[in-house]
Amino acid sequence: MKTRFFTLMLACAMALLSGQCVFGQEKKTVAVIPAQGKSAGEKIKDGITGGMEEGVRRSDKYELLPRDESFAKALGEMKLNKSHEQEVTNEQLMQFGRALGANFVFYALVEKYKLCLITYRMVNVSSGKTVKEGSELARNGGASLLAVTDNISKKLFAENSRTDNIVEPKYPGGIQKFREYIMSNLEGVNIKTTSNQISMLFRFVIEKDGGLTDIKILDDGGYPETAEMAVKALDSCPKWNPATSNGRPIRMLYTIPLTIKTFIRSGR
Repeated sequence: MKTRFFTLMLACAMALLSGQCVFGQEKKTVAVIPAQGKSAGEKIKDGITGGMEEGVRRSDKYELLPRDESFAKALGEMKLNKSHEQEVTNEQLMQFGRALGANFVFYALVEKYKLCLITYRMVNVSSGKTVKEGSELARNGGASLLAVTDNISKKLFAENSRTDNIVEPKYPGGIQKFREYIMSNLEGVNIKTTSNQISMLFRFVIEKDGGLTDIKILDDGGYPETAEMAVKALDSCPKWNPATSNGRPIRMLYTIPLTIKTFIRSGR
């Protein structure tokens, strides 16, 4: 009786530049929390939220994270107080962003008096620091509100205000060595498949000391056991040279696609 064996080889798609990093060349992802507010009607808050999301979409530097089930779950866990008696902290926003794999989180509070006061804040998920904040007054009329919202969006998302000198992390010996390391941990593994390749997606944080933490499987490609083996390989991975900002080590988030090509041999 013939049995089929599968030798695994890591494909070249394991290039880091195809991944998503906090300060990399890819678009920076932004999670826009639905606007909160005191006494402000839902229509006003929805208009502000929609305006901010449109501002992200127009930008060539940022990408809007969808409001899906994981977004709703993370938002529910924040337990935002609709009356806003307690301040939403940067730590809360950072935890929300981490749950979604966002680079930045945008939050707006709307207080309705004779005019609407829109107080906004954008937080860097990696550092927990506020990168942009401010407040704008708007009349309650739709046109005025949308104009002010659009102005805020331009300030936040149309301008690249970062002046930090960011140097991305590097695996000792380069990406090819990293590819060889992962491949050495997966070669010769036998799995049942009729496909000639398996595509997976992983996310991890490169810490200030170069170690990998918070390793997550975003997509196992239908092969959870193989994905878990890849996680173990990442968990025991040699330390990287960490990313730096103005010469100082910083944490960095990566989302990496992993394509494994399968080669079929026949045997008894």
